[in-house]
Amino acid sequence: MKQLRETDKIHCLFDIPVKLSIKKVENVLRLKKLRRVSADAEKIISEVFPLIKARASYRVCYITRRGKDWIQLEGRRFASRILRDNVRDIERVFPYIITIGDGVESRACDETELLKQYFMETVADMVLISARAHLLSHLKKKYRIKRLSNMSPGSLKDWPITEQRPLFDLMEEGSIKIQVQLTETMLMLPRKSLSGIYFSTEKDFISCQLCPRNSCIGRMAEFDKKMSEHYQMD
Repeated sequence: MKQLRETDKIHCLFDIPVKLSIKKVENVLRLKKLRRVSADAEKIISEVFPLIKARASYRVCYITRRGKDWIQLEGRRFASRILRDNVRDIERVFPYIITIGDGVESRACDETELLKQYFMETVADMVLISARAHLLSHLKKKYRIKRLSNMSPGSLKDWPITEQRPLFDLMEEGSIKIQVQLTETMLMLPRKSLSGIYFSTEKDFISCQLCPRNSCIGRMAEFDKKMSEHYQMD
């Protein structure tokens, strides 16, 4: 039997363990500030967690070609000047897809109380971010990388959501294994899914630093005007 190269392998993580701080859930949902609400963070978490099926798929890829504002992985071109700049001095990257399944969104859709529906959706988003953190930790440990940064299609104007096409083409086998599909409108199903490319860096890069939108549960860093201006330069 022919042995697969590392770049041909699809790696999958099933039953990813996720944890949430009750205090953090209370802060994000502002439960202590809401009046006439019987919601309890621990109760919401206990309802959401049984519906979670966190899993991820990733592969190891090497950059084969580079242009002014694009890179090529396994014959697929990814058009982004910021991505190209971020991987300027490296060869290996880690495309990935991660999901927590459709259990929570299905349950939330059946919920008649809009506030409770919002609570469940928000906690599910927090779980998804926690699952991605687990994948990050896994990659660092397995490949002995000190620092990894991430970019996702659609997170920045420079790398639009249409870049999901080459990513899912590259990750086709992995997306099937963890049961995530991409629609013609670039929507991932289940909706509680994330995709992107991890890459090693000497200095942390977080897309949030280039995004001025504040009302985002997934924000991981403050908007950095100087950095934004730097990446906008020709």
